[in-house]
Amino acid sequence: EYMGRGYAFEMVSEIMQFAFREYKMEKIIAIVLPENLQSIRLLEKLGMKLEAEYLKKETDEVLHIYGLSKESPV
Repeated sequence: EYMGRGYAFEMVSEIMQFAFREYKMEKIIAIVLPENLQSIRLLEKLGMKLEAEYLKKETDEVLHIYGLSKESPV
């Protein structure tokens, strides 16, 4: 019912702006499974860039690490 209406984008965008402004964060990161395409689309729409892949040795699971620095705010 709520999917595809932009609510996640609006909410996360506001949270990120708040974190940069109020908590003076220099960078925000997100960790996502590569098969979670909806989350990846959201992160990219928010301006986040894929920065690294991490192999979780215990499970052989690959994780993608996205980041956005304060210099390129949302």
